[in-house]
Order: sequence, then C-alpha cells, then structure tokens
Amino acid sequence: MSAKSKKSFLGLKLVVALVLVAGVVAVVALNTRPSAKVAVVTKGRAVNSVPGTVVIRAEYEQPLVSEIGGRVIERDFNLDLGKQVKKGDILCRIETADVDIDIEHIESEQDAMKRKVEAGSLTELERQTARE
Repeated sequence: MSAKSKKSFLGLKLVVALVLVAGVVAVVALNTRPSAKVAVVTKGRAVNSVPGTVVIRAEYEQPLVSEIGGRVIERDFNLDLGKQVKKGDILCRIETADVDIDIEHIESEQDAMKRKVEAGSLTELERQTARE
C-alpha cells in the first residue's frame, strides 16, 4: 500500500469514527431529555407527586370580535382561562348608543320616503308638510 492510500484509508476511518460518535451522542441526548406525560385529571388525593414547574400553553386562541364597533361596557361574566364557551354565551356587552342613533336616523328617512311614495310626487308632499 502506498503512503497516499494509507492517508486516504486513515481519513476514511476518522470520518466513520466521527459519524459513529455523533450518532451515539444524538441517541443519548434524545433519550435523556426530560419529557412530560399528559394525563387525565381526576379528583382525589395525589399519590405520586413530583415537584417541578410546568408551562401550559393554549393549543389555539380565538380573538373576540364583533360585527359592530362600540365601547365595551361590561365584560368577563366569570370566564375562567380554559373554560369552554358555547354558541350564544354572553362574553361582553357593547354600548349601543351610536347604533341606536343610526337606527333612529334610518327610521326617520324611511318614514319620509314612505310619505313621499304615498303622496305620489314631491310637490304634493311639500303641500301636505306645509299643512301640518
């Protein structure tokens, strides 16, 4: 065997040895990593307790949005973190003063249009309005 092939063979041995060592380190690191088991919580006395700290994060969050804008005047309704809500549950109350004004304005415009249609023409509407 020539000196060049001996060096190549030695280099190959080193690469294989490094790959094997890296593989063993990775397996050991993955197996010794701390993990937590998820269990169903039942009411009763704790039998096997282990001291420690756990951070719990929500699987997903749903923002609270409304079809109309307004100031929130009442909220919370005894909602606890993680409590499930159903369709129709009241989560907050929004001040409706702005919406009420808009409704009054639209209703007055509707009444004016109805009178216009009933009168049949603008001049007749003006005459009826002048009489009142």
